[in-house]
Amino acid sequence: MLTQISQLLLQTVTSLILIVIMLRFWLQVVRANFRNPLAQAIVKLTSPLIVPVRRIVPAIGTLDTATLLVAYAAQVLAIAAMYLLQGVMLPLATLLIFAVFELARLSIYMFLFAIIIGVVLSWIAPGNYNPAGALADELARPIMTPIRQVIPPIAGLDLSPLGAILVLQIGLIVLNNLQAGVFA
Repeated sequence: MLTQISQLLLQTVTSLILIVIMLRFWLQVVRANFRNPLAQAIVKLTSPLIVPVRRIVPAIGTLDTATLLVAYAAQVLAIAAMYLLQGVMLPLATLLIFAVFELARLSIYMFLFAIIIGVVLSWIAPGNYNPAGALADELARPIMTPIRQVIPPIAGLDLSPLGAILVLQIGLIVLNNLQAGVFA
């Protein structure tokens, strides 16, 4: 029982940390508005981890490699700790590859939730500014824009979020099958 509680606490804390770090990474990639109060909070929360690494690891073009490296290291440590709690020690190569798949999966889920948050907020408070909604819209924009070009609104009803969710779900299936193939 104590092991299960420890695993739950470890998974919850590491998931929250990874979500915030990956949000910072993806918000920079999509060039989100960092004057948004929620984006500012994300930057303040992650800066103690990222700023020291940024002094050592330079950005590659517009890609914030320091943030990605911190997220990757945190994911590797989280997976290693989770398996150690179960009494299993993974080989380093397996651990490093598994972390890549987990970060990719987390990214897909973040885009899914951004789309869902945008849809729900458009129903609840259409036209009203909400920092979370604005950030979700900015995060989902790179996925939604090409989908909207393929699926135009029908009688004022925007069905493109359904298409985007379908594409992201297919991405998850492909990722899971790829991971199963690598670890088979």
